[in-house]
Amino acid sequence: MMNKKGNLVSWDDHINTKYGKPGSVSREKYEEEFEAFKIGVLIQEARKKKNLTQEELAIKAEQQKTIFQGSKTTQATYVCLP
Repeated sequence: MMNKKGNLVSWDDHINTKYGKPGSVSREKYEEEFEAFKIGVLIQEARKKKNLTQEELAIKAEQQKTIFQGSKTTQATYVCLP
């Protein structure tokens, strides 16, 4: 990453500048949202590998389709695809 002066900065410095130092409220919010995003991507990859639609996965998980849409997760559900 580059700063405004065109100098290279480390990824950690970039994240600290953009979201705050570890432990800050804004950094914790970023970390939580990023973890939810990663879980969503893992679910999507597993679903596609099994050739399931979002609706089919929701039925298998006995949850509503909207839980699996978008990049944010509102509740956690463990799903095991056979």
